[in-house]
Amino acid sequence: MPIRGVDFIYYPVTNMERAVPFYRDVLELEPGEAYGDQWVEFSAGGVTVALDGSQEMPVAVGNAGLRPAVALACDNLETVLETVRESGARVVVEPVEPGSCRFAVVADPEGNPVILHQRNDGTFG
Repeated sequence: MPIRGVDFIYYPVTNMERAVPFYRDVLELEPGEAYGDQWVEFSAGGVTVALDGSQEMPVAVGNAGLRPAVALACDNLETVLETVRESGARVVVEPVEPGSCRFAVVADPEGNPVILHQRNDGTFG
């Protein structure tokens, strides 16, 4: 099976100083990894909620601007992308490797972004 599970739910944020207290204090999610104002993760019952303050992760589709997206874990990013292309769906962002992972962004039939994510260490979730 090419999709293993959900790696994280992605939320672009414009103000990390405002967003972090909401997820940490109001929703009482457990803080996880953080990289300054660029990326902050929270644990939400076995699923990671990731806040991206960089405004650089290209998950926008068309002129929709930055939107929330799910990151689906896959064992082999290229295999999943091949299936996506064969289906006629659009690849919005070709594979990118920012460090500890590789990802691409595709659009579902409604134009919603879906992040296809492969961690370099083989883990997921």
